Amino acid sequence: MEDNFNFQDNSGKKKNKGMAILVTILVIIIIAMAGYICYDKGIIFGDSNLKNPNEESEKEKEKDKNSSDDKVGNSNVQDDVVKPLDLTKCLNSSANYSDPSDIPGNYGLAMQINTDKKSITLTIDWNKFGPLSTASAYAPEVKTYQITGFNKEIKDTFVGGIGQDAMGITLFYIMSDGTVQFTPMFVRKTDTKGNLYFVMNYSNNSDFTVSATAAGVNDVIKLYTANMSTSMGGGGVTTIAAKKDGSFYDLSSEVSKAQGR
Repeated sequence: MEDNFNFQDNSGKKKNKGMAILVTILVIIIIAMAGYICYDKGIIFGDSNLKNPNEESEKEKEKDKNSSDDKVGNSNVQDDVVKPLDLTKCLNSSANYSDPSDIPGNYGLAMQINTDKKSITLTIDWNKFGPLSTASAYAPEVKTYQITGFNKEIKDTFVGGIGQDAMGITLFYIMSDGTVQFTPMFVRKTDTKGNLYFVMNYSNNSDFTVSATAAGVNDVIKLYTANMSTSMGGGGVTTIAAKKDGSFYDLSSEVSKAQGR
């Protein structure tokens, strides 16, 4: 009698089962890794407080930069602020000052800066200026003249004065660099007997030229006339040059030197 035995090879089934387990483990690992990454990036779980550290660092840098820019901007704004004129802050005199005015002197003189910015058209109404000039003769008319000799661009002009009479009438010019140049309308002369007198600061109806630059005067933004008095009892009208911090220069000594006083 023959025994019939059926043998089945189970090695293939074992192999397939092992592969299935391995694949399952790999899938679990992949899912776990993906979940961790999403959690770290704040993509899942709806937690809006989860933030990227690198993102935060960049935002902080941008915030610091903007804050720094604001400080610089505010500093520039403060630097550009023009303070009111302070009559106690004269930079080159200990005199007392009062009644400042930014209105040019009413002497029959008017100035217009030319397009080249380095010359000026001066208009003289001799009907008004003539009597002030003490000239023995003049034509009662309105005439124009050129003022030349500038080495910088002109920013503004002002008709001012110094002293106690018309001989102190002076044309002032604020230059592009904040310095002040000027032309006295009269200069002092001495005759053969030693007598002093004043004459117009031009000859034969010719044009005018700038006379001088006010020494040590800088950063000027505006000109005024003002009353000036000293502790010794002297005084008169003067022209002052204001800076944006409210301090100012008295220009009378500079004009006097140019006039030969």
